[in-house]
Amino acid sequence: MSYPTSARWRHALLACAMLFSSYAGAAEKLAHVTILATGGTIAGSGATSTTTVGYTAATVGVDRLIAAVPELAKVADVKGEQVFQIASESMGNEHWLTLAKRIGAQAGDEAYALGLFHDCGVPLMLQRFPNYMTVLEEAYANASAECRVVDTENRVFNTNHAVVGYYTAKSWRLPEHVSAAIANHHNALAIFSDETSRNTQMKNLLAILKMAEHICASYRVLGNQTEDFEWQAVGPLVLEYIGLSDYDFETLKQTIRDLGAH
Repeated sequence: MSYPTSARWRHALLACAMLFSSYAGAAEKLAHVTILATGGTIAGSGATSTTTVGYTAATVGVDRLIAAVPELAKVADVKGEQVFQIASESMGNEHWLTLAKRIGAQAGDEAYALGLFHDCGVPLMLQRFPNYMTVLEEAYANASAECRVVDTENRVFNTNHAVVGYYTAKSWRLPEHVSAAIANHHNALAIFSDETSRNTQMKNLLAILKMAEHICASYRVLGNQTEDFEWQAVGPLVLEYIGLSDYDFETLKQTIRDLGAH
């Protein structure tokens, strides 16, 4: 069995190492890069390097892949860790959970708390302003890259449910970064447009929240809209940050909705 040393995975590994090594700047020591391998097409092999006959996914270990690209040693100190070795179509929830735990993903209880309380300012706004739901529907209808949901609220009420929710969360002594995510949950476009490593904790929480809001159709429940205009603006950036394709997300969305229907 052989595998193509000039295939796209070879360039992907080299590009990945060069990207991470750039953070080392002018430092004398090379950056340390760990590749978490999961198998898939990139780790497949066939009868020869120029044919797909007899091709089998997830047969080449990460150490062999790294060894096949000796140029990596010039740009980074690269090590591999084989988290699991499966074909792409075999990825299930248990694999995603294993990978999330390995990379130190956001604690589930914090994401759950954000999901529960991110709109806690809505009933308080409604209690104070009898016409609030009408304005909120207008806010969702006007949502775009140029106009946040909270911009319409600010124009009419000089405040918004995200700000009210932030102070409510602080009074409940929720963690500061969870409270900050509540304050910024309709400011996601600006947060994810920042490509630096700042606000990673908030980005992790907001990415989960924005996907969940779209899947649960908050735009319909709260905004009385047939389309999620906010997601149209921020969705591509969220999926890019998470590393999901449109197809992957649509599959995930349908799976979750199917589970909710039972």
